[in-house]
Amino acid sequence: MAIKELTFVVCFWIVCGHEFFSSTDQIAQLFEMKKNLLMSLSQCIDAEEKDVEMKSALQNLLLSYSESEDPEKAVRDPVAAYKLLRRLRNELITIIEHFQLSYQCNTYQDDFLEIPQMEDLDGAALGLIRLQEIYKFYPHNISNKTSLNADEAYHVGWVAYEERKFQHAFLWFLYSLNKLAKSSMTSEKELLYYLNSSAYWFGSLPQNYYDQELLNLDQITQLVEKKKDLLMSFSQYIDAEEKNIETMKSVYLNLLLSYSDPVDPEEIMRDPVAAYKFLSQQRDELMNIVKHIQPSFYQCNEYQDDLEFFEIPQPEDLNGAALGLIRLQEIYKLYPEDIMKEMSLSADEAYHVGLAAYNEDKFQHAFLWFLYSLDTLTEYSAITEEELLNVLIFSAYHFGSLPVAIYFNRELLNIDPTNEEVRDQLNILLHSQRTSNPDIFILNTESSNYEALCRGEVDERTSKRQRALSCRYSTGGGNPRLMYAPVKEEVEWDEPRIIRYHDIISDREIEILKNISRPLLSRSKVYEDGQGAISKHRVSQSVFLQDDPVSARVSQRIADATGLSVETAEPLLVQNYGIGGIFEPHYDALETGENDRIATFLIYMSDVEIGGATVFPDVGVAVQPEKVNP
Repeated sequence: MAIKELTFVVCFWIVCGHEFFSSTDQIAQLFEMKKNLLMSLSQCIDAEEKDVEMKSALQNLLLSYSESEDPEKAVRDPVAAYKLLRRLRNELITIIEHFQLSYQCNTYQDDFLEIPQMEDLDGAALGLIRLQEIYKFYPHNISNKTSLNADEAYHVGWVAYEERKFQHAFLWFLYSLNKLAKSSMTSEKELLYYLNSSAYWFGSLPQNYYDQELLNLDQITQLVEKKKDLLMSFSQYIDAEEKNIETMKSVYLNLLLSYSDPVDPEEIMRDPVAAYKFLSQQRDELMNIVKHIQPSFYQCNEYQDDLEFFEIPQPEDLNGAALGLIRLQEIYKLYPEDIMKEMSLSADEAYHVGLAAYNEDKFQHAFLWFLYSLDTLTEYSAITEEELLNVLIFSAYHFGSLPVAIYFNRELLNIDPTNEEVRDQLNILLHSQRTSNPDIFILNTESSNYEALCRGEVDERTSKRQRALSCRYSTGGGNPRLMYAPVKEEVEWDEPRIIRYHDIISDREIEILKNISRPLLSRSKVYEDGQGAISKHRVSQSVFLQDDPVSARVSQRIADATGLSVETAEPLLVQNYGIGGIFEPHYDALETGENDRIATFLIYMSDVEIGGATVFPDVGVAVQPEKVNP
């Protein structure tokens, strides 16, 4: 009876990170994101400068505005009143349009502005027609003091036409035709059409009168005051726009000075401290750019939509990178100064790493980072000496180093002897009966077998046993596909059997698998209580690849080499590790009883300088990562 074989196929991509933004490809994406946002900021600045050209429109309106405009005098002449109402309506709409396009003027948008509507203007025009009907005026009689231009006369005629007062409509259209100029909006063709139509319909005037909204002195006065207020607001808006442009230009130039062509992400990732520092810097700069693009006015709406798709690193991503440094310290027994031999952190950056450790109850490492931050504190640091002394007190206390906590509490009290809260805290510590732990300044050098193996510390007996193992060409138990192209096998351990296969996958296939998986990666989970769950014991990103021809081809090649069946194998899983990424000791078998996992096949898709080993604590073996190259 054939055994159902289940292969768990895993590809390790040993270049990537905690949760997000700590992989080499994501580092490159941050560079590209910053470049795109800088371009957007530059375009927004251009748009802002263009919009300030509205200043000329404001100046024109100011020239047309007169403090001496007398509404009462205007309404004595019905034609002047109509003309003033029309002009005020157009000017108010022009001002409001510019307010509505600007973010600085939201407060003015909320104001309830009763701008004259078209029906108000139509009503004023009908007022002229009624005066003509009563006093038997021709257009030139009623406009002998204040003349109307072609467009204004056309509107009066059009209103009369809509009211079926065709004779008056005809006379106003004729008046408009005689006043026509190059600057007129109304065309000769339109006027001739309505002259023809008015003449045709003349003679069947219905005697219908409609109640119309009358223009009065109060309304005219309110409009003049409204225009004055809006012009003042418009001027303040332009001042705000000019100030905003200067700010944006300054930010843009500073960011340009700090911008450089993308460096090799692989180079950054070789130093975990440099990777953390880079991530922190990129987050700050990207947030700064977005801060200046988001509030910008309407010209930048198209760029605001793009912002939703920019996956800017979040605080939890930065915390994850900081915890990666702590994990490296724990495994390799490193002090902050040891891990920063090539790249140092500022007081603020060190404080953040310490805070991440503190929140994970890793109080000794938190204390050492806070102490480093205190030693590197400068006048430019955002963190203060008082804040650092406070976290040093609590870190030492929670670790169990009571004398150290008391010492730093006294230092804090020396800064401000009048601080009763600090004094009370010192009294509590002085009367505490808590037992003190080992020296907080000295790291514990004791290690588990797992940690020793991760550091590459292999027992001499194990090393001697490994040297006795062999390499060979294999056909996978006589697989026809491997008869003329056998695979290279290297035995890493005999019991349990651990075999390294060479030349099993090409560089091109590796890049394809990376590119396919990149947009699909998400936080890896562990199998708990019959379902997947996120755990701090497994820090990586991963994705199962389904129905992909390249992954299917690689899976078949694995089946050929191992003699296991691809029919019962799980889909290819791409794993993405990085700064302090980890999967603590575990069993791949799910212990489900039936059809459980019987083998795991790992493909390392990147080379690393240090770390990244797959260790087997029970047998004392560590398999170092080695990228599979044909």
